[in-house]
Amino acid sequence: MVCRPSAARQARRLVSAALGAWGMAELCADAQQIVSELVANVVTHTNCATFRLEVRRGTSGVVRVEVGDRSRVIPEPQRPGACSESGRGLLMVEALSFRWGCEQRRRGKVVWAELMPTRETSP
Repeated sequence: MVCRPSAARQARRLVSAALGAWGMAELCADAQQIVSELVANVVTHTNCATFRLEVRRGTSGVVRVEVGDRSRVIPEPQRPGACSESGRGLLMVEALSFRWGCEQRRRGKVVWAELMPTRETSP
């Protein structure tokens, strides 16, 4: 995907489409917020021209959202002050996800978050 602010909207639509197709609409709001934050981090904090978005559902029903870019800088959750207007994105990802993390790759990194369905869904 092209690295620009409007990419967050496109990423939210793709995530929603995947979750809808899998019958997992209950995860849409959290997944959309997570992907928005991960894409915003790429757009704001890297000089990358493009990034990769992947949404997968595991056999256990866990949904994994990955945003990969060519930057080698590992994002760290910030502890912003009460009056700060930014810096809470990864804290939000942490709060909304079952678990999350970052993996170095040969050509950059992937930041991922996993969501656990609240009910049983068929594979």
